[in-house]
Amino acid sequence: MLTFDQLTDFSIGWGFVLYEQQSITFNMSVADTSQSISGGIFLQGVGGLFAVPLIQRFGRLPVLFWSQFLAALCILGAALCTTYGGHTAFRTLQGLVNTAPQVVGMSFVHDMFFFHQRAR
Repeated sequence: MLTFDQLTDFSIGWGFVLYEQQSITFNMSVADTSQSISGGIFLQGVGGLFAVPLIQRFGRLPVLFWSQFLAALCILGAALCTTYGGHTAFRTLQGLVNTAPQVVGMSFVHDMFFFHQRAR
């Protein structure tokens, strides 16, 4: 069973096995094609800085829903893109919007336990 934080890691890595086919499509080497994921991996860390305040302001469910919805749109855009630049841009945006599942865990713990029970 996948947990929330694994959903983010899985979705950013869905295209790893397709680099050889993408290199043919984009007319590039496999090593150059694999660089399309670098921006998305970097922005997964930065996106958490935006996701935590949004979760605290609007709640967990709306932020989780919209982050997953936007990530699905980015995945669809990346899959349908015919240029390497567009593909990389969609993958980078996916890394930015898909970070809410990674940072929502502490909000769940905060709501489930009283303050004196959290350290156990």
